[in-house]
Amino acid sequence: MSVSPAPVPREDMRDARRSPCAPLRRAVLLTGFSSQFSQILVFREAMAQTHATELLFGAALAAWLGWSALGAVSGRGLAALLPKRETRVAALALGVALFGPALAAQILLMRHGPWAAGAGEILAPDQALLLVALGAAPTAWLGGTVFSLALGVGRKEHFGLLYRAEAWGALAGGLVTALVLLWWGPPLWLALFVGAVLACGSIAALRPWLGTARTALLVPVALFAGLLALLPLDRISEEITWATALPGAELVETRETRQMRLSLLQRGQSLLVFGNSAPLAAVEPGASQARWSQLAALLLCQHESPRRLLVAGATLTPLAEKLLAYPAATIESLEVVELDPEITALARELGMVPRDDRLQVVDADLRGHVRDVPENSLDLIVLFAPEPDSSVVSRLLSVEFFSLVRQALDSNGVVCVVLPSHGSSAEYTGQAMALRTGSV
Repeated sequence: MSVSPAPVPREDMRDARRSPCAPLRRAVLLTGFSSQFSQILVFREAMAQTHATELLFGAALAAWLGWSALGAVSGRGLAALLPKRETRVAALALGVALFGPALAAQILLMRHGPWAAGAGEILAPDQALLLVALGAAPTAWLGGTVFSLALGVGRKEHFGLLYRAEAWGALAGGLVTALVLLWWGPPLWLALFVGAVLACGSIAALRPWLGTARTALLVPVALFAGLLALLPLDRISEEITWATALPGAELVETRETRQMRLSLLQRGQSLLVFGNSAPLAAVEPGASQARWSQLAALLLCQHESPRRLLVAGATLTPLAEKLLAYPAATIESLEVVELDPEITALARELGMVPRDDRLQVVDADLRGHVRDVPENSLDLIVLFAPEPDSSVVSRLLSVEFFSLVRQALDSNGVVCVVLPSHGSSAEYTGQAMALRTGSV
């Protein structure tokens, strides 16, 4: 006859969850937050430094996991060298306190490493892989080491609680970083300031085990990162980067957006705009705009009487102004669709959004916007198409997307696709570009 085990009283279960493991769980929660916060900043930095595709992201994730695994081995070895729990706790708190400075050093390494290229250049695959492989090292290794140390401090029966705490911390770190923290300030400032706050929180959580003396020694380490955040490190770093990449140009401003890092540089009378180190626009007061007038005329001639237009990908150009000003045009409405609101804001600042009741600038995903456009409502759609070298961009050059375009167009509607030429002319087109162009 089998006997069922006696149920565990609720009070005992609550006590087990609040027991000596509680301070450690709080510290591990903050460790998970720090790791995910660091990973997002590192991935964004990789995007800003090189032409990021899914292959590069896969390499970055693999490098992160590899360094984390090495950190876990290092943490286990370190725990073996520190037999006393108090010493392990102090090492754990010190590791969390170093997250901010380590992440800042990591970002500087990615910006100023031997893989730096000229303005607008795409890194060679070997350089890009080297960037993500070495760029992921400091905080990925530190995260693995700290978590392994935490397991060395806790008891085996608490490992499940610690793993869950680390997972919840990583989840919170990802959401809070992506939705809130990224818009607080530039990357180096974020790394140091947020790192200092998380370090102080971790030290406070572990204080019952650290004691007053060790806590007094660790707090200055965390505050040091906060003091470094007061320095204009991002500005200095960006100026050094662009002085190397584009000699003779002066950095005006850097903006972190949801999609990219926008860099504005002054070179003579021209204002140069770069997105993730790739050129987006060049604005020169008084420069001839004849080519945009010619392009507007060419586009409008594709339809016998274009009244309702949609343009995507030319926000930082005077094309909208030229289309609306064309003397023989019969335009009733013109929509300019831009994914990044910061691009739209910059276009308004530069005077590239004319004041015209017929014009509407829409900040939205192009595919989603075209899907929501009423059927047969547009006469002309103009797409400035980038290269389809990632799944994000390929969504706009797929059969499914052009099916949506066909639904949005009137029966006599026309779609014009403006392809990047990368400086080549009609009489000289490489094999890859000819294949790309011929597939449209």
